[in-house]
Amino acid sequence: MGSRQPHAAVRRRAFPLVVLLALGALMSACGANPPQAASPPTAAAPAPIPAVSTPPPTATWAPLPTDTPVPTATPSPAPVTPTALPPAPAPAHLAPDFVVSDLDGNPIQLSAFRGKRVLLNFWATWCPPCRYEMPALQEAYTAHADDDFVILAINYLEPSEEVRAFLASLGLTFPVGIDSSGDVFRSYRVISIPTSFFIGRDGVIVALYRGPLTKEAIEQALSKAP
Repeated sequence: MGSRQPHAAVRRRAFPLVVLLALGALMSACGANPPQAASPPTAAAPAPIPAVSTPPPTATWAPLPTDTPVPTATPSPAPVTPTALPPAPAPAHLAPDFVVSDLDGNPIQLSAFRGKRVLLNFWATWCPPCRYEMPALQEAYTAHADDDFVILAINYLEPSEEVRAFLASLGLTFPVGIDSSGDVFRSYRVISIPTSFFIGRDGVIVALYRGPLTKEAIEQALSKAP
């Protein structure tokens, strides 16, 4: 019995050593450092976009094909040649003849006064200068009634009733005609009123006045057509 005890003690002392040696060998086989978790794979960076060396195109105008008609502007109408007008009435020219109606609708013709001196006066009731000259016209008409002198006042487009009332308000007695169409005014190129033409016994214009007449102007004109 005494001889087996030393062997048992040796085995008890040797067991821890064997365990330690075995652990050391295992650790040597696995490495000195403990295993670590693997890093996740990283995504690949996208490939760079190649730079464009050609600039973007710009807008240009292409010519029309040769077989396509080129649009042109609408041609303007041919000029119309106006009807030739007679010369404007002026001194030393024959006064244009015409026919108008008096306040009662009776015709008055300028050429019917041939052989007399005529003061042809263009006027309207709404014209202040016309009203201003009317007393001078009436005075001359009365003073030269026996001298083959007549006043023919041509009214512009107004009703006979208005003209008659105007004449009565001023005591005017010389002949008045109504230019109901404006043709006489146009033929004499009347652009303002009052306008007056003095016509000699032969029908030729001896004087032209634009604006209100005075007694002196009337006498001077009459002296040119004795």
